[in-house]
Amino acid sequence: MAGFIQKIRRIALQFFSVVLILIIGGAVWFIASHTIVQTEKEYIFAKKESWSFENNYVDVREWSLFDYLEHPEIAAALIEAGYKDIQESLENSEEKARLNEAIQKTGEALQSIADPFKK
Repeated sequence: MAGFIQKIRRIALQFFSVVLILIIGGAVWFIASHTIVQTEKEYIFAKKESWSFENNYVDVREWSLFDYLEHPEIAAALIEAGYKDIQESLENSEEKARLNEAIQKTGEALQSIADPFKK
């Protein structure tokens, strides 16, 4: 009977060892493949493009538009989660950048036209 109990204990130890290894492996996989994003209202789990142990946690509660432009993968995850105001802000900034670029090119063109008359 003692041999049977030892056998059960060994099987239970092996079972719990396998379960523990699976839990640890799952945690490592999740940490390497997701970013936890903290917003004002909730936490969002954003899938990373590639496995890494960088940017595992990001707090965006005090981010500006420039921060979202520097981290487009975080902005995309928030937009996908329903934060449409970020998308509108990014679109407006892109439109303003295009408009500023057009104004600058127009100014340069006018300057090149006016240069010969200044002499």
